[in-house]
Amino acid sequence: MANDASTHLPADGWYFTFPNGEGASFPRTYYRVALWRIDPDGTVVGLISPRLGKEHAADVTRLISPPRGEGTQYVHIDDLTDEDRAEITKRRFS
Repeated sequence: MANDASTHLPADGWYFTFPNGEGASFPRTYYRVALWRIDPDGTVVGLISPRLGKEHAADVTRLISPPRGEGTQYVHIDDLTDEDRAEITKRRFS
């Protein structure tokens, strides 16, 4: 019998990031990766907690797979620039 369950591992110090559009007040958005999900086929996905606006107040809060897109990536805190780390700390997402 095949095991269809995913495995979850801690993701200490990892972030999911993507570039913001022109005119944004900061160049990139960062989400802390809460857990790595390892699917039975070996695919590894970082799970993040989305920032929901007031219009989603009744929604269940859950960890989700991040969106795909140009310039998206996972990055470890040790590989961020001093400016990126300062922005994360300032926005209290560290």
